[in-house]
Amino acid sequence: MKYRIRALGKYQKAVLAAAVLLVLVFSALYPVTMGREGYLYRGALLTPGQEEGGTVYTGTVNWEEARFTVAPDKAVTFQYGETVYGPYTATEDPSAVPKDAGISGLTGVELRKGEEVIFRGGVIQQGDTLWLYHENGDLENGGITITTSAGVTLDENGNVVDPNEPSPSTILELMGGPALTHKGDWLPYLLGVFLCAVTAVTILFADELFRFQLSFRILQAEDAEPTDLELFGRYVAWTVLLIAALVIFALGLQ
Repeated sequence: MKYRIRALGKYQKAVLAAAVLLVLVFSALYPVTMGREGYLYRGALLTPGQEEGGTVYTGTVNWEEARFTVAPDKAVTFQYGETVYGPYTATEDPSAVPKDAGISGLTGVELRKGEEVIFRGGVIQQGDTLWLYHENGDLENGGITITTSAGVTLDENGNVVDPNEPSPSTILELMGGPALTHKGDWLPYLLGVFLCAVTAVTILFADELFRFQLSFRILQAEDAEPTDLELFGRYVAWTVLLIAALVIFALGLQ
């Protein structure tokens, strides 16, 4: 095998080394990433920790430091960059359950930001999703907003909102103890390793594979020599395979 490697050209050796490096680097990154659990918020994983008897969830959201603090009394404060939102508090109120929602099992909740009521209605947990229904029976949009051409963000009722402020569903999830998850998936990792292995094999055994394919079409394929077009195609294929492996490895960590 070492003689095959010595016989390779500079670009072939570079691609082969890059394929090996990709496998080594991502073999170290995947266990670390998948072993780190946290609260998934807007595509970012916030890591939980303990502080003064409460729980904090910290991380980076859209390049800004984000921090949720859940106090022992379940009050929630959110800091995004230099801006602080809250504290948010919630109380159970059976009278807040919408009368015409047509759903059983709703818990009446009134959610406040300071003295301001930001949500009043019924809440129900279905699987990993928290569903919120306003007192009038309308479904809470879960923080879905619309940004106008002027750069102003509006909620479903047309009210101007701060897009960085957490939604009522997020706040209530944190108060109840959110389900923790992790980033990463082993399937893209395995596919990335497979593509790197294919790249290595097609580099080390390029001529043998070329003649093996020809053996199904012509006689004495062992005497055939690749054309310049065939050689160019090999370099393109190796490059594409390496880039594809890198992209798949990276996507698997999301």
